Amino acid sequence: MTYDSLSSRLQPGSKKLPKCDPFCLSHQGLPDFDRVFSQDTLFDVFKMLRSEDTAAGRDGARFGDLSEAEGSSLAGQLARFINTGRYQPEVPRKVEIPKVGGTRTLMIPSIRDRIVGTALKLAWSTPSESIFMDRSYGYRQGLSTWHLLADVTAEVKLGRRPIVAVDDIRNAFDSLSVDDVMAAHEQMLPGKEFDESHNKLRGRWFDMIELCLRGSTTNSRGIGQGHPYSPTALNVTLHFFHDALRKNPPPLPWFRYVDNFVRCCRKLTTVDAARAKTRQLLGKLGLELHKEIHVDLTQGESVNILGYSTSLDDGRVKFRIPEQAMAGWREKLEAAHDSADPSREAQAVAVGIAGTFGPLDEIEGTRLIEVLAAFVVEYGFDGVGSSLLQEKCNSARQRWEKICRRSFAMRSSPLNNELFNPRSLLAINQSPSRSGCAGTHGGRSLQSGESLGARQGTPPTRGPTPESPAACPF
Repeated sequence: MTYDSLSSRLQPGSKKLPKCDPFCLSHQGLPDFDRVFSQDTLFDVFKMLRSEDTAAGRDGARFGDLSEAEGSSLAGQLARFINTGRYQPEVPRKVEIPKVGGTRTLMIPSIRDRIVGTALKLAWSTPSESIFMDRSYGYRQGLSTWHLLADVTAEVKLGRRPIVAVDDIRNAFDSLSVDDVMAAHEQMLPGKEFDESHNKLRGRWFDMIELCLRGSTTNSRGIGQGHPYSPTALNVTLHFFHDALRKNPPPLPWFRYVDNFVRCCRKLTTVDAARAKTRQLLGKLGLELHKEIHVDLTQGESVNILGYSTSLDDGRVKFRIPEQAMAGWREKLEAAHDSADPSREAQAVAVGIAGTFGPLDEIEGTRLIEVLAAFVVEYGFDGVGSSLLQEKCNSARQRWEKICRRSFAMRSSPLNNELFNPRSLLAINQSPSRSGCAGTHGGRSLQSGESLGARQGTPPTRGPTPESPAACPF
């Protein structure tokens, strides 16, 4: 059982779904509570998490410590507790995770709470997905940091917006009011105008979400970063209190990855105005921006966007891995010696790192493969060859190029073949814009020079289907 196989059950209206599927939407858009928290479903979640061997909670137990028979028994106990109103979350384990400028507190749930939280996340991933805008990327189906980077690249190129501003929210998970989070969920869950059975089901879901977010305490502020549902809860809250309120008038292109914001513009005054509006909206939640950075890429400046140093090099948007990130590579390889199978863990670490090289150009990617391979040998793992790492890097680059193609296709029709050449699509278009050109997106007309982000409507589908760029009439 995998996350994808469980998550696929969330597609409403699918004729392939069995009648007993726990994630079938019922009662005007609400998942079936009893089936989501049935023994069978919770046991499926247990098996999925057991294959991932996640970190231990406060009780020190890991999923690998339990047999399938014990997991089935635990799932049955949880199902009975939930359906009789006796389920209560346990105290999580606090772990301080280093980050630039300090630490962040990660709350690791126990096995039982992780099972329940993951079932909750799976149940609401598709219903919540239907409300999010195409500018929100974090913890969403089929989206990643690379989609944000590709969209930023497209705005810098096609929109001629070389000034890039990067902000994040200070202690977003710890600072959110649970009441505000639940107010956002009130808007997400279909309203009370339906029949009594719907309203009862809605109340059960609402109570379960609040119970999981408040945890073992009655704290009024803070949702545990580490609980499976917390990222979705933060996304839902920021959608209703920020994203949905930035539709009219159309703002400058902005992108959000959970609690990180990136904006692209032509003038610094535009950045100041956009930040002021965001501060105003976040202030109503008791949140504030920090690390407010902006650079002009045309002036040789660079900025870190979600772990990638971003700059212009000879008119091209270029991404690099910051030097300080390599210290983290060493730490992970050193920690591999403490695992049950050091060689296998070291290979997984090295291959995982190489998989992040997709947005780098070929020269930089090859250079870092050599650096990484040298680190692997330095820490005594000779079984991981550079050819394997290079293969992973090449695969990642192909994936990145596909994401870039889609991002550019969504924002402009092709004016020439070079635009969709993966070797040159990152180049800044220096030629004058051609007036009168229009592309299409989702059946809507895009006027010349207009960013997709300037119009709001049904978010574009970002599935794996191939792109079909519209022709540009002259």
